[in-house]
Amino acid sequence: MGGLGRTIPGNYADYTVTRVGNIVPLVEPGEEMRLGWEEVAALPESYCTAWTCLFRNLGLEKRDIRC
Repeated sequence: MGGLGRTIPGNYADYTVTRVGNIVPLVEPGEEMRLGWEEVAALPESYCTAWTCLFRNLGLEKRDIRC
C-alpha cells in the first residue's frame, strides 16, 4: 500500500477512476438502502468470485449467456 492512509494522507478513492457505465446504484433516488454496510462491502468480492468462476475458469463467453 505504500503508506497510503497511514504515512501518506489520502485514500485510494483519490486515485480511482471508473466509467459511468460501470457504476450500479444501490438504491433508486428517494428510496432507503436496505443493505447494511457490511453487506454492501461484500458485494464486490462476491461478484468478482462469481465472474472469475464463470468466465475465467469455465471459459463462458457472451454467446453462452441467455437472458
